[in-house]
Amino acid sequence: MPSKSVTFITSFVLSITIWNVFRIFSTLLNWQFLIKVDGKPYYVLGTGILWSIIGLLLFSAIAYRIKHAQLFADLAGCIYFGWYWCDRLLVQLLPSPNSIFSLLFSSALLVIFLVMVNIPASKAFFLKEQ
Repeated sequence: MPSKSVTFITSFVLSITIWNVFRIFSTLLNWQFLIKVDGKPYYVLGTGILWSIIGLLLFSAIAYRIKHAQLFADLAGCIYFGWYWCDRLLVQLLPSPNSIFSLLFSSALLVIFLVMVNIPASKAFFLKEQ
């Protein structure tokens, strides 16, 4: 039986994965509009596919207690955070007015995620045999 921390991690990973699947379908449905407004549909589609695949791989690694799932989760969380901010600062055309809130919120989510991945209850889950 997974601990509450593993349930949280799994829920978080699935939420981000589902969000990216929605990005894929939304991009495909609004392709012409995105081209019209210079919305970079190939970029949005590509990153949606990439993060969906990474999310599914991470979910599988957690579900099957793959030996390096914790390391994969740590790396994926940090890389996703970095990608989010690079995308926000370098790719988006207009600066967002809520940058300070977004920085605080995304940083807090990253810290919570990393703590939950690395607490003893999570480590014990991955060390148990299936």
